[in-house]
Amino acid sequence: MSYQEHIITAFYDQLETNPLSSSAIALWHALLYTKKKAGNIEKFSVAMSLLMERSGLKEGTFKKARMTLKTKGYISYESRKGNQAAIYEITLQSYNDRNSIGNSDLQSYNDGNSIGSSIGNSITLDIDRQIERKIDSQDEPKLKSTWSEILEEWKTVFGFDIKPNHAERLGTYIDHDGMAESLILEGIERVRQSDKKVMNYLWTILTNWAKANVKTIADVQMYERQRSDGEGGAPSSKKQSNLDFLAEYKRKRGIGT
Repeated sequence: MSYQEHIITAFYDQLETNPLSSSAIALWHALLYTKKKAGNIEKFSVAMSLLMERSGLKEGTFKKARMTLKTKGYISYESRKGNQAAIYEITLQSYNDRNSIGNSDLQSYNDGNSIGSSIGNSITLDIDRQIERKIDSQDEPKLKSTWSEILEEWKTVFGFDIKPNHAERLGTYIDHDGMAESLILEGIERVRQSDKKVMNYLWTILTNWAKANVKTIADVQMYERQRSDGEGGAPSSKKQSNLDFLAEYKRKRGIGT
């Protein structure tokens, strides 16, 4: 029996006497998948937004399911200071009782697959986020941006795959500051189009947007329009300025062409 099979078997053994809701079961499987992607290390870190996406749960349901898993002994987790992602551990009693078997399988699993223990890669690679944002609440089309697009654009601009600390920092802008993935992608593309193809310039862009409570493409458009008007630019209607900005955004990404 493989390492993953041991854990799953232990989970369902425990489930017979320690039942869970369907939401808690979905979250546990999302955590197990994340643990596997991290190389089956004992403790791993992952953003709440990613777990919500993998389990299909909304924030309120997610928090309730997570607390249920903790109080019933299926997992433990540790919140961290600031905006860092929590650290999780799967703590199945029936699995821990057979830990020597699990460790043997884990070693074989890792040796055979050469899986590293990088937490960040487990959080950032092979993830396809399909979160849609509206430019305008009524009649303007939705724009999509995926996490995989962010990873590809990052490598194109900076010349290397995103590192764990960089992924975690981007995750902070998404989870704590509420930025849409499309806005993160916009920030990276602005670095590409500038003469400052350095990460510090990206962090400056995103930090300034966070301070201004900019969360979406529409927000940054209005933010920059207000700055322009404040410097003597000609004011325009919100509707028209949104349409102008949307047209430029779509042109840069080849949408509708």
